[in-house]
Amino acid sequence: MNVRRRVVIGNHKGGSGKTAFVVNAAAALATAGKRVLVVDLDPQANASRRLGWRYDPG
Repeated sequence: MNVRRRVVIGNHKGGSGKTAFVVNAAAALATAGKRVLVVDLDPQANASRRLGWRYDPG
């Protein structure tokens, strides 16, 4: 049986640990062999940077 789940983490309050939780949970799920998609809507792109993505606007 193939079960798909969606987990959404959101909060406007800064410093509540959203990025750390999402990055750590995604890494743990990926290590367990699960397919993971992290969508980073933060203009500062902190989750993307912590996952190793580098943005070069030039």
